[in-house]
Amino acid sequence: MILTQGQQVAMKINHHQSHQTATVSKPNTVVSPSSQTDTEQSKPKHSQAVVMGFESILNDTFLSMYVQLELATSFNAGYDAVLKIGNARIYLLYDKIGFFSDTEHVSKNALHQHSQASVNDLIKRHLNIQQRLPNQRPPNHKDTQQSGQSPKTFFVGLSDLSVTFNEQDYQINHQFGSAYFQEQCVLDYDDAHRVLLVYGLKSFVQIIQILNTPDDLVAFFEYHRQALVNMTVYPNEMVLAQTFIHSPEFYQRAWQVENELISIGMLDKHDTRLVNAMQKGDEHITKQLIEKMMVCSNIWVKLVRQLTQRLYENTMTLDDKAKQMLSLLVQESLYTRMKLMEDVLDYANMPLEDRRQGYVLYQHSYSEFGRPYMLIVYAKDSNSLLTRQRINQDNMDLLIDLNSELQDPVMNDLFLLGFDMSQANEEGQVNVTMDVYHQPASKMSELERYLHRQLTELKQAQR
Repeated sequence: MILTQGQQVAMKINHHQSHQTATVSKPNTVVSPSSQTDTEQSKPKHSQAVVMGFESILNDTFLSMYVQLELATSFNAGYDAVLKIGNARIYLLYDKIGFFSDTEHVSKNALHQHSQASVNDLIKRHLNIQQRLPNQRPPNHKDTQQSGQSPKTFFVGLSDLSVTFNEQDYQINHQFGSAYFQEQCVLDYDDAHRVLLVYGLKSFVQIIQILNTPDDLVAFFEYHRQALVNMTVYPNEMVLAQTFIHSPEFYQRAWQVENELISIGMLDKHDTRLVNAMQKGDEHITKQLIEKMMVCSNIWVKLVRQLTQRLYENTMTLDDKAKQMLSLLVQESLYTRMKLMEDVLDYANMPLEDRRQGYVLYQHSYSEFGRPYMLIVYAKDSNSLLTRQRINQDNMDLLIDLNSELQDPVMNDLFLLGFDMSQANEEGQVNVTMDVYHQPASKMSELERYLHRQLTELKQAQR
């Protein structure tokens, strides 16, 4: 893929431093929302956007990597799908209602009636399942506790409305807002962790596109749940998602990880942009930060997609190890993707000798603490120890080195990202290929660390 040099940033880990609203759309069409009162009507209009159904969401978005078909246990009996994203489990309910109209106009009263029926059905199904299993924990709850992470569970209901007119189906893009669940379809808040989060199907797809990553989607679920429980007022779920990405809560995970990195000496200080976002400072800086995250996220997605294609071409299938590696890469938050890609985009600013001999950088996941990244930009000089061929041979030793150095505390997962920048031109544009090597971290005894150092020194002496 082609990258263009981005803005250089300052970081020891490489210190760069209603209620209800509705619009209607036809499959392969979309309708622009219009301002309407309760007595006004919505008219389907033709356009080019693709409308996704429930199966498409599970198969054609990043959620496809996290569907847990094997979790067919008594706990999720009755739920339509289960997702496992990191230490979070998301239990999905889906409800579809279709109705006919003899005019091209659909009244909001009709939309309200059918959407309320759909939401009521979702709530009743959820409550019935919970009443049957009041004390049962989600699958793998024990595993998440053993990993040192607090397990999270979310329940999501997706309401899919469609209207048929002149033998053509139109999907309704409907949203709800806080007042809807405070006044019309009241949710049960007795157990906050079992609250059902309800979305119109089309708006849910748009929220996925806004948040862009699995980790940020999970964080939004928590933000949405707290908004409901705390009776926070918001007009609809799309606005809530936009509010979230501009809020300090969106950056809380990165802030916590940076605190831990600073405490163990892996990072000197907080990124000034993160400080600004957490303190709700200069809005222009935060806007630039969000724009940078989106640009870098798109680059990250393309690199991971190319990696996936190469893995398929080599093996014609993906084993469990490859799937686990890819799921972790895709899961990374917008902020993490930006920090990783900024280091790559800074290539044109590196000294010429560094680009010739290759260089090593260090980063970390800002989704969760315990996932360090070693970034190696491959050497152009064939005699360097950092050529692509050498790293392909030595990647296991390098990851063991990293594991040996990071023992207090022990990490969870170790990643080595290798970047082939050999096709760079003088304008700062580079044709980038990313190699990825991954292994779980582990506790090493003092004897194991000593023997590893001796072996490393012996190998270096033989070169």
